[in-house]
Amino acid sequence: MENGGTGEPDPGIEVAFWETVRDTANSEMIEAYLAKYPQGQFNGLANIMLNQLRAKAKK
Repeated sequence: MENGGTGEPDPGIEVAFWETVRDTANSEMIEAYLAKYPQGQFNGLANIMLNQLRAKAKK
């Protein structure tokens, strides 16, 4: 197991993934985060970012 066998996911992995995604303007990376962590701690922010990118793409 990732964190010594407790069976619980390591929240540090999600944070590291988010830190990679948050500074991009890449909708595919944001979608990958949301696919891996649909109930993740940053899913609200990820959805806001994704919606903003999609709105810019339509202009």
